[in-house]
Formats: sequence, C-alpha cells, structure tokens
Amino acid sequence: MAKTPRPWYWKARKAWYVCIHGKQHKLATTKKEAHERYYELMASQPKNATDGSVASLLDAFISDCRKSKEPKTTKWYQDYLQDLLDFLVPKGYAPQTMRASKLTPKIVRQWVDARATAERARITAVKTAYSWGYREGWIASNPIGGMKRPSAAKRTEFIELPEMVQLMKHIQAKCFRDLLVFCWDVGCRPQEAKGLRKDQLDLDNSRCVITEEEAKGKRKQRVIYLTGRARRIIERNINGSPYIFLNSKGKPWTSSAVKCRFERLEKKVGKRYCQYMWRHSFATRKLKAGVSPIVVAELLGHADVSTLAKIYQHVAQDGDHLLAALNSTD
Repeated sequence: MAKTPRPWYWKARKAWYVCIHGKQHKLATTKKEAHERYYELMASQPKNATDGSVASLLDAFISDCRKSKEPKTTKWYQDYLQDLLDFLVPKGYAPQTMRASKLTPKIVRQWVDARATAERARITAVKTAYSWGYREGWIASNPIGGMKRPSAAKRTEFIELPEMVQLMKHIQAKCFRDLLVFCWDVGCRPQEAKGLRKDQLDLDNSRCVITEEEAKGKRKQRVIYLTGRARRIIERNINGSPYIFLNSKGKPWTSSAVKCRFERLEKKVGKRYCQYMWRHSFATRKLKAGVSPIVVAELLGHADVSTLAKIYQHVAQDGDHLLAALNSTD
C-alpha cells in the first residue's frame, strides 16, 4: 500500500515541500499556508489512482500532450500507444478494463518483438506515458519504470561529393533534386527544409529566419545561411503556396513522401539513404575543410559546440584527415 505523502520543511530553501508520486511541489514558506496548499493538491489528485485502466491512462496522457506538445509530437506518441492498445486486445488483454499497474515489461516486450521495428521508440513512448501517469497520480507505482531501452543509433553516416554527384543522376524529379541540393549546401535539419515558408525568407541578407517559437528547442531563433546556389533554388521554387519546397503533387514535402523517394532510389543504387545524411555530410565537409567548430555549430543551429563533438567524433578518427592537419603549414 502506497504511503500518503506528507509535507516537510526544507531548511536550505526556507520553504515547505511535498513529494507526490515522485514530483516535488513547493507549498509555501509558512506552515499554515503550506498545509492549506497541501490539502488543495491532495484533493486535486485523480481519485482512480491504481484503479484506472491502461486505456484511460494512455488517453489522459495524450490529452495532456495536446495541451503541452506540438501536434507532430502528439501524433508520434498517439500512433505508438494506439498500436499498443491494438496489440493487447487479440492477446487476451482488455486495455479498457486491465489495470494500468498490470502492464509489465514482459507484455511491452511481447508487443515490441511482434512489431520488430522501432524498438527504442516504442519503449520510449510507453515509458514516457507511464512516467507521466506516475507523476500525475494515475498510478501509485510505475511497473515499467525500470525497463531498459536499446541505445540510440548514432546517425553519423555521410556522403562524399562523388557519391552525391552519382546520386543526382538517378533522381529524375527536379523537386526532389532541389530539396537535396539545398540541404547539401546549407546543412539544415530535414524538417527545416521541408517546412520552409516564404515568410521565413530574408533573401536580401542571404538567409532564412525561423522564429524562436518555431525553432527546435524554442530557445532562440534559427538562422539558415544561404549559398548562392541555395538562394537560386529558393527563388525558382517560390510559388503560390506558403511553402517553398513542394513535391510532384504540388504539396509540401512530408517525412513519408521523402522516405518513399529514398526507397525508390534504393532500388536503383542498392543503398538506403535518409535525409539526415545530407546534414551530417555538410558538417563533416566543413570540419574537414578547417572551418571552426564554433562556426559549424552555429551553421547547424546547435546550442553549443559540445553537441558537435559528440555527433561528429568520426572526423577525429579519420587518419588521413588528421595527418593532413598535422602536416599543414600555419
């Protein structure tokens, strides 16, 4: 039986606190006010803690995502969690009545193994939902809190210029060629290129500006600087749509549409590609060309250089590049 949380005084911070389902709440600086706030918090906790179903917990989590997360992120969680519910039914589990606390790592593993794809993403989606449920009081304990996830694969594969030239010969659609060449030249994130709009252009200064609210991390605006070729690509792709890059159907590129293009390309060349490889290729080229890591990090839109160092360690392992740098004259 879970213990009822009790307020305590944190001397270092000179305030009263309480920990409810793993989440600390600052109550007040005086004991009387702290207890009033404490009773308010306890009264607001879900009454169905430990009794709610798997489906009700996941539905509540998705509802919270709609308020606090981007629509794309919410859909990502919703797709995986709905797939889990669809899996449970034919296996003899009724997610509408099965208590949330009865979902075990073993059951989640059965689901992951049955789908055989996106193992880390599936486990992440369920663990995040259950961690939220525990913090918010939907469950008194987290039955999958200790479930391990596989390590994230490092996306460090890159393309050399001769390979890029050969690839372009196999891509007939001009709209797809323009998208990839643009990414090759400026090193932007795939979603930044696919979602680039006319109102984000500042062609007089050869750049695109994504506002802080729309940029990744939402901490500062993202500036994409343009080469001469990248600017010309934008100018010839400006159209009646708010978006710059449109596919052959005249609609903005989506991740699925780009994936389909790469699948067709794989049948021609026998190798699988993804759009992120163009970003990694940009960074690798610039680092090998001697561009300052600080400048490369800024061009990529990284918050600091440490991110660059973690992802592009393969440059430091290139013996030919290191020898050339050693023997270069200052």
